[in-house]
Amino acid sequence: MADKLFTYGISGGVDSLLSTTLSSIQKGLADAIFSRYPVFYWFKDKNSIKLSGGASHVIPLMYGVNSTAKSYNGYDILDTTPQDGLTAAQFQWKQYSVSITISGREERQNSGKEQIISLLDAKTKQAEMSLAKTLDADLFASSQVSGKIGALPCIVAASGTVGDLAAGTYSWWQSQVTASGSFAARGLADMRTLYNNILATASDMGAPDFCVTTQTIMEYYEGILEPQKRYTDDKMASAGFANLKYKNLPLTFDSNVASGEMYMLKSDNIWLIVHSDANFSTLPFVRPANQDARTSQIIAQLEVVTDNKRKLGKITGISA
Repeated sequence: MADKLFTYGISGGVDSLLSTTLSSIQKGLADAIFSRYPVFYWFKDKNSIKLSGGASHVIPLMYGVNSTAKSYNGYDILDTTPQDGLTAAQFQWKQYSVSITISGREERQNSGKEQIISLLDAKTKQAEMSLAKTLDADLFASSQVSGKIGALPCIVAASGTVGDLAAGTYSWWQSQVTASGSFAARGLADMRTLYNNILATASDMGAPDFCVTTQTIMEYYEGILEPQKRYTDDKMASAGFANLKYKNLPLTFDSNVASGEMYMLKSDNIWLIVHSDANFSTLPFVRPANQDARTSQIIAQLEVVTDNKRKLGKITGISA
């Protein structure tokens, strides 16, 4: 009877049960975290979450054209002038962790196998929610904090240093930024201009495919739509995110976006890299020498990177 009621009778004991159960729960952990906030969901939906490795992430950049491209006739001398126009951005990994701890008292009070699993499931969900909340808050931080993932307000900017490249030195490393005002008076015009500026920039003519703003600004936008027209993105809606559409891109809101701001992003040019050896990985449960408890960590090594800041834009200073 003991081996059916108590974890202490299970082959491998509590350590084995906790580790194997947490590993099973962990398989869907990253998806659950990415599905809690719209920008991370968008990264996932657009396949813009990429596994990588190495000491840092280096992205080759092309910022100029090859001036030797031209027509010629017969015996004309061909232009062999050495070309520049190539460089690289380097992004450093950022690390995150969240701990799951079960005390000896909790183990003894929840000693049945199913009870231990239920307790661990609840603690894992709590950790998942907390880590997702932390990541999203850092993503929209007003300034770049050392050791934290790239903040969109700093990445999508016309100044500052991103990927070890200074926008003030390299004009081609500046995002599209529009200072706005009253949404009623000029909101749609500013959205149209920003969209077209991103569309027309660089050689691919690629349009942005995601827009995120505040709840207040999204309601400004909704208020000027014709009542009979409420276009939404079905994928975003089925994932639980309220959204509308502007042209062909979903427009949604995040509570961490700063007041008066709206972002337009292109998934081909900004993505989330996650280290293949720390992809929301779970570490084994260990018992500290001075505590009646067991602790495990979920760890992630990741960063938000871009290869073309000109394809990212934002509007600032939006009011009623």
